[in-house]
Amino acid sequence: MHWLILTGTALASAGLVMIIYCLAVVFRIRKKSSDDNELRKNLAPLVKLNLAAVMLALFGVMVALVGILV
Repeated sequence: MHWLILTGTALASAGLVMIIYCLAVVFRIRKKSSDDNELRKNLAPLVKLNLAAVMLALFGVMVALVGILV
């Protein structure tokens, strides 16, 4: 099940890259925004992307673990 390990690693890596991207965008927005309402408005769409990134990373880890255990 070598291909499961490689697929899971690729998915987990893609999820981690997306999480790092979200963090970079958040820090950039925090530097520009001074108003709390403006900050919330700009960060709202990022919540969905961050959740998708976490789910992708966890799914990748699960696939890799299945590949290791099988």
